[in-house]
Amino acid sequence: MTKQSNPPPITSTPSSSSQALIILPQSLQPWKPTFLSYTASLGSVAFGYPLDSIKSRMQTHGFNSITKCFLSTLKNEGVRGLFRGISSPIFSIAFSRSINVSVFSIVKPYSSKLSLNLQSNSPILNVLANNLPRSFAAGYCAGFVTSLWACPFEFVKLFSQISFLENKSKIGNIEALRQILNSQGYKGLYTGYKFQFLRDTFGAAVYFSSYESFKLILNSMMLKEDDTWSILRDFSNNWVSIALSGGLSGSLCWLTIFPFDTIKSLQQKALISTIVDKEHKTFETLKLRRNIYRGVSASVLRSFFTSMVFFSTYEYLVKIIS
Repeated sequence: MTKQSNPPPITSTPSSSSQALIILPQSLQPWKPTFLSYTASLGSVAFGYPLDSIKSRMQTHGFNSITKCFLSTLKNEGVRGLFRGISSPIFSIAFSRSINVSVFSIVKPYSSKLSLNLQSNSPILNVLANNLPRSFAAGYCAGFVTSLWACPFEFVKLFSQISFLENKSKIGNIEALRQILNSQGYKGLYTGYKFQFLRDTFGAAVYFSSYESFKLILNSMMLKEDDTWSILRDFSNNWVSIALSGGLSGSLCWLTIFPFDTIKSLQQKALISTIVDKEHKTFETLKLRRNIYRGVSASVLRSFFTSMVFFSTYEYLVKIIS
């Protein structure tokens, strides 16, 4: 851990073939990060989707608390309302996450020139400072690639999620896609892309760099000969630090990028209103004010648990699949 040339990876140490429960064919080895991150994402997306739906409704329709939004959705749309539009994102978001991890894993080895080459008396500080800019840059690149794919799917998901609030109609993803294309063409699918780009690039940069940093710090604390951490030291491979690091990095990521996500959602909502109401609605440029964080509590809560599930599952799969 203290070697400057060997910063902490995003995953656990890959298992040897003698330790692995599953051995992938040689032809699939280059695709291992993609396959494992996609598999880990499926469960985390399904787990967090109701809170994602609540977040979208709070951003675009003025609900001022998670409870009010949740109860209103149950009353008017039933439990299915919380999962409306999930068919597209459960696969598209999982695919986006797999692209994210794959690009990050590919780019990071080439970012060694960004290392600060810090040499202090603290080995942990050395690794943290030297690894942080590399992880941030690799995450930024991963976010850019992901944004190109994710914007159309997220717009379709949002259309399906809030269509009932717009004109009391319940539509699925295919119908939402058809209406967007009929009204705006393919260009309409990239409504709000400027803010999607800012959200995804800075989001992935913060997400990966903070995950690696949190994991390194927590692991080093648990390895200390201190009774405070004695219980946690019994967990093999520091699974507690993996879960906590995943949750904390997810929450920090969304606290950082939430204004970009809100503005993107409101721009897309303005177009949705135009489509369903057949009248032009202008989008007013938002200033950084308190209501731009409406829905952040649902988003942070969702991201904490989904990221905890994702990283725990992903790192476990890395351990058992060679």
